[in-house]
Amino acid sequence: MRNSDDRMESPQSVAVGIGRLFEQAGSQAEVDNLRALLCSAVERLAPLPGDQRNEIETQAFGAIVEGLKRFGPAALLFKGGIDFLDFACIQSLAVEAAGLFPRASEAQGHLYHPGGEVANSLSVSPELCRFMQDLVPECQPTGIASYVYYCRPGHGIPPHIDTNMFLLNVLIVLEHAYSGAPSNLVIYPDGPTPITVKLAPGDVVVFDGGSLVHAREKLGVDERLSILTIGFHPR
Repeated sequence: MRNSDDRMESPQSVAVGIGRLFEQAGSQAEVDNLRALLCSAVERLAPLPGDQRNEIETQAFGAIVEGLKRFGPAALLFKGGIDFLDFACIQSLAVEAAGLFPRASEAQGHLYHPGGEVANSLSVSPELCRFMQDLVPECQPTGIASYVYYCRPGHGIPPHIDTNMFLLNVLIVLEHAYSGAPSNLVIYPDGPTPITVKLAPGDVVVFDGGSLVHAREKLGVDERLSILTIGFHPR
């Protein structure tokens, strides 16, 4: 972040440098490796609400956020309810998620299981595809749906960007039970200042998972959360 004259580089100039690295990548493997490095840096540098970071860490994280915007809007594209995802649909997804939970796999800060018949059908449904193409013209479903479970105190996911299967991420809240203050989705659209996104069962958010840094705050005692994530590809 400092040049040869020991002057602090601006986040914008570092962002340009990050963009040039991607442009010079000779293969998709090199692009994926660069994304993995940025994701690792994001996890270490991004502040969660209440965290403190020094000036260099703050500047470095701001540069990464600006650099990622070269590959997408880094934005929350939708938040709210969707007509075709009515109570009956959410309940059928919640029932399927609960049935698959005993076979869920451990991951960092959560458990997950590939979508079942109900989730997989929704992930490529004409209704969802039309809805998504109204938000992002010509986007296409990846056909990947995953149930994610946060069910223990301390469960949560640190700041990160998503894999290529979730460059556009549709997140549906199926269940959220808590006795104290709930954990929240956290996004970083403009640098080091985190924004909390409060969601309730039935709520849907769509965001640019490949460039919008996001996180899940750690769960408290007596809190559990289950969500469905569905991936789309921008054209």
